[in-house]
Amino acid sequence: MNISNYSKAEVLATLFNAAKKKPLGLGRLHYRPDHIMSVQEAQAMLDSGQTFFDYVEGRLMKVGLDKDELDTYEYNLDHGENAAENALKSLEK
Repeated sequence: MNISNYSKAEVLATLFNAAKKKPLGLGRLHYRPDHIMSVQEAQAMLDSGQTFFDYVEGRLMKVGLDKDELDTYEYNLDHGENAAENALKSLEK
């Protein structure tokens, strides 16, 4: 999926906030179900140099934001068919 029209921080925050499935295993230790990630929080994570997000606060992400093409396969595998695409539709202006 092409994400070149969006900021990477917007994409990260949107996907994080849409990832509502309860975590498994030790992910429960970091899970904050009521936390809504802001774009500023997401930008701070990106500014630290991180571009691949496996789990964030126990939420399965499995997305790389180093390019303008987002591979949604693993995110959708856990969150449902077209979950990433549907979540990112909210960014369309």
